[in-house]
Amino acid sequence: MSTQKLLKRIHVCGTLWFLLCAAALLILSLRQAGFRWWIVFSISGYSAVLVLFLFTIYLFAVYQGVVRNQNPVEHPLTTSSSYIALYDIAPFLGSLSGLLAAGQLSWLALLNAAAQGALVTTFIMWIVIDPLIGLIESLLPRSIASRRQRIRMQHAQKLRIRRDNEELLVRLEQQEARFKAEWASVFGPYAKEAAALLCTDDLNEKTQRRLVELGAMAWQQGQFICMQYFHEMILREIRNRPQRPSVDFAALWWDGIGVWRRPEISSLILEPLDRKTDPPLLLRQS
Repeated sequence: MSTQKLLKRIHVCGTLWFLLCAAALLILSLRQAGFRWWIVFSISGYSAVLVLFLFTIYLFAVYQGVVRNQNPVEHPLTTSSSYIALYDIAPFLGSLSGLLAAGQLSWLALLNAAAQGALVTTFIMWIVIDPLIGLIESLLPRSIASRRQRIRMQHAQKLRIRRDNEELLVRLEQQEARFKAEWASVFGPYAKEAAALLCTDDLNEKTQRRLVELGAMAWQQGQFICMQYFHEMILREIRNRPQRPSVDFAALWWDGIGVWRRPEISSLILEPLDRKTDPPLLLRQS
């Protein structure tokens, strides 16, 4: 077992012992008060904020004792194994000192002394001494120099990551531009063919099969991105023609090719309907 795991287990055991001593001290206090719950509740109502504050501080101390993520260069003492061991066994040392100070008393008095010793020692060690030593360590010249160097390294790393992301974005844009130039040369004639098929009044099964073949060709060439670019090329060709369909049949018939899915009906309408013109091709097909 590594030293770090052993120290963490000791810290957990010390925390459990501290909680047990706190519970025992609370029970003894209630017993000495004669279990007069109304007195306990009336007193606790005024001290609830203080109790909550101390409980929060103890939780932070317990978390800090488990994690121990300080830099050894900036905190040479509080990260050493000897100091951590002393920090972790503070509740046990407090109980032992309470028992030694109590002398020959009854078992209830000994239990009370052990619990009070654990609470007092833990409070002094975890809440007072440890933060104070950490503050003193952070003010040392070596710690200040190490912290400044660490901040500079973190800043440089952030700049390097941002620069790498920007370079990656530029490469992706250049790659996309090359792909689009290649697709424009390959699918330019097919876009004109598809536009010619869609801008006729005779939309039959043969036309649909040919458009599906062209969509599958685009999927094989560059998958969904190529299909999107090919679809944009078809729409540009359609807009340049005097006779245009009112429905985007290419997007409608490509449903099921790769990951292409049929869009909403509202996005299939290429231009608003005009009652003075002929019915749209979709209505003619029906």
